[in-house]
Amino acid sequence: MKKMRTRNVSELEFLQAVQEIVETVIPFISYQEIYDSKNTFLRTVEPEKAITFLAPW
Repeated sequence: MKKMRTRNVSELEFLQAVQEIVETVIPFISYQEIYDSKNTFLRTVEPEKAITFLAPW
């Protein structure tokens, strides 16, 4: 979580969502052998980003 907080300082809603995932989903996943070595946490905590710009014609 420290790494996520330093990388996404200004994204408070995202950090809250990550915290909820860590508290609820990750304990379940850790008991399931099928998820071993799938990098589940790293895949779920990568924020979706959108870049917008204007191009005048």
